Amino acid sequence: MNIQEAIEYVLYLKKYPVNYKREKLDDLFELLTRLRKCEIMNTELNRENV
Repeated sequence: MNIQEAIEYVLYLKKYPVNYKREKLDDLFELLTRLRKCEIMNTELNRENV
């Protein structure tokens, strides 16, 4: 599972009643979103360095 798939899964879980605490899903979504932004920036930097 890549970062984008994990983000989509968290969004899916937030739509339905789950056993997880809602705050934990919100925190996980924020963390994955930040990680995805870093991944995108890293990809762009790598393209510039080639």
